Amino acid sequence: MALVSCTALPLKLHHFFEFAGQAIGGPFPIKDKAAIARHLNIPRARVTEWTQADDDKNRPVNSVQNAHVEELARLYALLAPGPILAEEAYRYWRYVSAEVFRDGLFPRPDWRNLCALLKSREPKVKITLDPAQDALGMMDEMVEPVPGTHCLKLGQHFSVYVERIRGKSMYLLVDAPEGLFLHVPGATFDGIFRQNPQRLPPERRWRFTTNGPHRIIVIELSADAPPFVRHLSTRGALSEREIDTMVSALEDPGRVPVWNWGACAIHVGDMSADQD
Repeated sequence: MALVSCTALPLKLHHFFEFAGQAIGGPFPIKDKAAIARHLNIPRARVTEWTQADDDKNRPVNSVQNAHVEELARLYALLAPGPILAEEAYRYWRYVSAEVFRDGLFPRPDWRNLCALLKSREPKVKITLDPAQDALGMMDEMVEPVPGTHCLKLGQHFSVYVERIRGKSMYLLVDAPEGLFLHVPGATFDGIFRQNPQRLPPERRWRFTTNGPHRIIVIELSADAPPFVRHLSTRGALSEREIDTMVSALEDPGRVPVWNWGACAIHVGDMSADQD
């Protein structure tokens, strides 16, 4: 079976076990090397070998069978309180720094309640990323390091297409290194579905201004209009109070009888910038 490299694997395993032992709702069953070995049905010594090089066997340090990384990604997605998909968790194990890996397990306190709400149901809304063309009319190269995780250049313009299930309105949030931002409803779109799929923004394009992992989150609403709307003059990341107001509306069937969500993971800039 093919071996793949995982950046900073010993420290990532340490963070994974640290969080698993104190996870809300009781200890997670995969909380040490022995438990991982039992889960994967491999000898415990094999897990120890992951972080040891073996020149005789042509095995570099921090190398793991790809199928095992895929299963570790599934476990990470189950454990993380945030809305992290298995495809994105695969990139976390392989590419990002140990610090970014740990941040995925310990989300910012300001939007922990929204994370828990999204985590309570499966994502269904499909989001398609549409990067801008260059001056010659050619499509900018968009690398997809693993399925479901896209790469964009810093400052590269893009739009997204959201495929409606049966909703009438929506929120579009961006989870960025600086915080959680509400883009829809906003200055570029009022959050009311007018076509399917719905292009966002309808006439302009967005761009990211910071490197690192980002996530676009769309919440489709059965309500005629989003119940929480920010004043257009309000800038910056959402406050904890604003996020909790949004969560309260989603939890109230009288205001939002039905809602669904989906996410699109994007890495901005050079992938190597996040590696140790």
